[in-house]
Amino acid sequence: MKAPSDAKKYLLGLQTWQLKHLAINTGISTGTNKAATVNNILRIFPNDSPSLGQNDWKSGVYKSVDMGVKNLAYCVLQPSSHDILRKKRGSKAAFTILDWKRLDVLNEAIRNDELSTDMNDNDKTTSLFTPAGLAPIATRLAEKLVKHTSPSHILIERQRFRSGRGAAVQEWTLRVNTLEAMLWASIETMRVGSDDEKTFPETVEMSPSKIAAYWNSKIGAGENGLLIAETTGEEIVPRVKIKSVKNADEETKRGMEKSEKISLVRSWFQNGELDVVDHLRPLVDAFMMLSRAKKSDGDMVITKKDDLADCVVQGVTFGLWMRYRNALNQLLSKV
Repeated sequence: MKAPSDAKKYLLGLQTWQLKHLAINTGISTGTNKAATVNNILRIFPNDSPSLGQNDWKSGVYKSVDMGVKNLAYCVLQPSSHDILRKKRGSKAAFTILDWKRLDVLNEAIRNDELSTDMNDNDKTTSLFTPAGLAPIATRLAEKLVKHTSPSHILIERQRFRSGRGAAVQEWTLRVNTLEAMLWASIETMRVGSDDEKTFPETVEMSPSKIAAYWNSKIGAGENGLLIAETTGEEIVPRVKIKSVKNADEETKRGMEKSEKISLVRSWFQNGELDVVDHLRPLVDAFMMLSRAKKSDGDMVITKKDDLADCVVQGVTFGLWMRYRNALNQLLSKV
């Protein structure tokens, strides 16, 4: 990028709807005015230098976590353009899933006898949600996220404080928020104690509202696929209001339903835009089943698909944000 004043001057010359388009597609927050939004955009390039090299987004490995105590799900995604398997298979996929799981953190802790054997099941469950009960769970989970598959980024879903905009804070919400905070603290402790902080995975807070804003704007314009042409130059800043920008105010204010995310992931698999490594194919087959009826032939059955879909949509969205930021970097380097 050239001098920050040049980039800032260019961005300030854009219209408000163009800046909002950039914000939605790079996963940043819009400010209260144009100057604030421009500053937020420039902040993704720390120290007045690009945060991404020309092709760095393609070499990332994203570990995406959908938070939960009973239903925590995570996946490991990699842009397929960097994956040598894509060339061997001739795949057209935009991303490849390297790992994909759903964990019952609550029952796993009980099965591992991390709590006193003198307790009954109700006492064990209650004790699990104390700081002393959640600390070893968060520590073990942090180690798994950091060390397994060597991710470049760990994406953690930001938890809400209230449900349905109600005044009351539900007890279960507090429990998940406590685990979320402990997980962040555990990963940060590992970062500080690592031999090389520069190679340590970057931890990213993923806002469900920003993810919803991105996909609602795309779906509203009929663009729910992943095979978007490489965006370079001024193509990332539309000169004429396109449908997704015109409807942005209405589309980006609502969230995404669970069924929408499941349908989105299914469409990516059906269109070949999302691929998996071989050992995950039975899981994909089970995910694609429309009926919850158990099969008699021994096929895998998934009874709860929304958490698995959430972590995939979250990881894919971050990858697309990174690609867009890379294109923005190229644009600003020419102004």
